[in-house]
Amino acid sequence: MSPVIDESMASDYKEAFRLLKDNPPEQRLEIHWPRSMYLQLQRAYSQLMTQTNVSDDQRYPYLSYNGLTETVTVVTVSNAHHEVAVYELNTEIIASAKEYLSERAPGLLDNILPLGSSTTEDFDGDYEDSSKQSDGGIRYNIFGISTVMIAIEVGISQSYKSLCDAKDMWINGHHVKVCVLVSLNELPRFKNPTSAYDIEEKREEKEAMARSVVDQM
Repeated sequence: MSPVIDESMASDYKEAFRLLKDNPPEQRLEIHWPRSMYLQLQRAYSQLMTQTNVSDDQRYPYLSYNGLTETVTVVTVSNAHHEVAVYELNTEIIASAKEYLSERAPGLLDNILPLGSSTTEDFDGDYEDSSKQSDGGIRYNIFGISTVMIAIEVGISQSYKSLCDAKDMWINGHHVKVCVLVSLNELPRFKNPTSAYDIEEKREEKEAMARSVVDQM
């Protein structure tokens, strides 16, 4: 049965679908919805991906659902700070694990793999209706079965509670061994120059600052 949609829910649905369709940079939308509404949005997004020939491997935008808190999350393409943090953590964790195994169990080195951009859906318990794509993580593959061992969640100006909800979802609903949380907050948020005027303005600001430092010497 289709959910009853009020004006507020219809507005939220329209905004969520716009983010999935346009993928503007650095946008995050969290909506309190029943699972039926999440599934409706998921089907619409799946159809959009098929129509526009978007690969399932495309990382952003992505759609997830927390079955315990009934929260739909839409995340669009992130900035460089976010991606660098994820990459560095993944690289360091995998390197450390392989260094340890190279001495004690070298035959298992190839079993450690990055999690990639796949969406995880086999949650259980209070989170059995959930789906999630981590920002990064480590899988352990043995006997053809791939298990998520470490999940990484990086938030750029994202609430700490939201990060903790993601952590609880991974640990309690998917039984990962470790969940690493990174909270990055910039005040003010960095913005790339958007025009020659902006670039010139920033150059003049730097020159003025330099002159002020020299004057005080």
